[in-house]
Amino acid sequence: MPQYLTNRQHTKRRWLIAATIAMLASGGAILYRYHQAQPHPLRGQPDWPCPPDNAVGSYPMSLLPSFPRHNDPEPLRVLHIGDSHLQAGMLSQRLRSMLSELMDEEVQSEGYVFPYNIVGTNSPAAYTFETNALWRTKKVTTAGPIEAGLAGICMETNTPGATIGPKLTAHADPKSMFDRITLFSPIDTGSFVPTIADSLLLAVRHDHHMWTFQLRRPVRQLNITLRQQNPTQTRFVLAGVLLEHSKSRLVYSSAGLNGASCATFLRARQLAAQASALKPQLIIVSLGTNDAYTNAFAASTFSTNLDSLVLRLRAAQPHAAVLLTTPGDHFWMQERSNPNLEAVRRAIEHCAEQHGCLTWDLFGLMGGAGSMAQWFEQGWAAPDLVHLTPQGYRRQAEMMYCALYLLITSNTPQ
Repeated sequence: MPQYLTNRQHTKRRWLIAATIAMLASGGAILYRYHQAQPHPLRGQPDWPCPPDNAVGSYPMSLLPSFPRHNDPEPLRVLHIGDSHLQAGMLSQRLRSMLSELMDEEVQSEGYVFPYNIVGTNSPAAYTFETNALWRTKKVTTAGPIEAGLAGICMETNTPGATIGPKLTAHADPKSMFDRITLFSPIDTGSFVPTIADSLLLAVRHDHHMWTFQLRRPVRQLNITLRQQNPTQTRFVLAGVLLEHSKSRLVYSSAGLNGASCATFLRARQLAAQASALKPQLIIVSLGTNDAYTNAFAASTFSTNLDSLVLRLRAAQPHAAVLLTTPGDHFWMQERSNPNLEAVRRAIEHCAEQHGCLTWDLFGLMGGAGSMAQWFEQGWAAPDLVHLTPQGYRRQAEMMYCALYLLITSNTPQ
């Protein structure tokens, strides 16, 4: 264990004080407008009390997307993209669960998913994929540009009759099911045709980059067969999957990739198309850790890449609010807080100002430079002092949620 940890005094939960959050006024106001129309009481309170003096920043109402009322057919759609902190699924699963409970959902949508387990990398515990075929994989972190989307990965098989299918595990929320599934795949004359059992299929539609199947009933597991209907069809490329329930009030989609940065996401050819297809009212971008974790870091390069990414997302979904989060504190080679983080933080704030985005300062809320050592002492940071433990990601999710919850409870008419 590094010497600085063994000599530090055991700290109190200073992050609870630091949770005077100047953040997420967009999402908070969205949920506030939703809640004004709801008859049920507020739900989904964190395991620990939110600080009563929590400050929430105010932003122009022009930045806020319109939120569906109780009788509107469309749910609130949130898209959250990032790196390994999201790929693990612990942060997003907790945040999704709390938002779902807040909205008193009867059923829950898992949102955007990817067959991480098939390509040999870590996957969120809530779901897995099964297949009988071999798949080749490309990632934006090692190649590009490629036919990847929000996950930054695409996978391809040349096996006619191959099967693949999502399965919600025991770790998924008990009320999580899906009756609509979308496969993101470039469609051309050389592609296999995905099919499902007639007994489950209600309707199917497709365009140049996705197949959407409406099911007759909600399920937690589905098998898809890739049919070769003529000799010219020799492959199938999969770049992401969307699992939705038609009765959900919330579709929170999380997509992360180990090692991803702003630069690598720009190599994903299908990024904008998939972002447009998900129709999010709120887009959360949680990048910067890997951009900062290099000897070749240049603040100007990071700023240029972040600007390009935000503009690409804005072009894909012009009316969505965009929330940029700063990366949390982490240590360079387990020795000291990464000195590049302050420059990344300033670049994110500048980008938000230039493009009318919202910001959430995780770096500041953790306690700033060196705070990862305190999180480690509390059991919230992993030994690499870059990632968090399951408890740490749960805390981070509750910190994000806390400002939303407090904004709603402080403004909801009694």
